[in-house]
Amino acid sequence: MAPQVDAPSDVPVQQTPLSAAQRQWLECAVSYIDADCMRLCNCTITSIHNSPTGEDRTVSEWMVQHMCEMGLEAFYQPIDEQSGNAVGRLYGSGAGPSLLLYAPYGYSLPPEWQGFGELDVSQIPNLVKVIRAL
Repeated sequence: MAPQVDAPSDVPVQQTPLSAAQRQWLECAVSYIDADCMRLCNCTITSIHNSPTGEDRTVSEWMVQHMCEMGLEAFYQPIDEQSGNAVGRLYGSGAGPSLLLYAPYGYSLPPEWQGFGELDVSQIPNLVKVIRAL
């Protein structure tokens, strides 16, 4: 077992304004966001399964299908019978570096909730209403 290390709890962070070029890149990237598509995707993921970490196979398989429909190369990477990763790749022109996007969508219950079973899935429709309102 690794020795316990006391990590700093307050790390100073210096904000730096974006350069004109960085601001332009950001604005260009944001212009590609389709809010309705994002809402639909979030609602679908939420409706498939209340997926705690370790029980996310169904939603991962749906993500693979969705990425393929969007034109990405995608595959399911199993971890065990109930869990796995959705891996997708979007090829660029080959003139620049590759980008890895790590975006977990499962969750882990806090220690004080362990042993209480599944979360109350009856609250999912309320969550969907909140997402649709965004």
